[in-house]
Amino acid sequence: AFTYAWAFATRNGDAATGEEAKLVTDFCLRLFRGNHHVDDATYRAAVERFGVPATVQIALTLGYFVMQGCVLNALHIEPEDEPA
Repeated sequence: AFTYAWAFATRNGDAATGEEAKLVTDFCLRLFRGNHHVDDATYRAAVERFGVPATVQIALTLGYFVMQGCVLNALHIEPEDEPA
């Protein structure tokens, strides 16, 4: 589950495929957008598939990247160009 959350956070779609990736992506999108809550059905599906510890890790991973983005935005730090 962590790999899929990492893939979502870093926009690396190649690392996330299949039903697990769809579930993590859905979880992250619901957490990230709107009221920043995951509905009961999505939460239950994540816990049933990954367990509580991994579901918490998914939320923490997304939160970590959001926090970093806020700090980078506050300091006006632009991303570096990717190496060729």
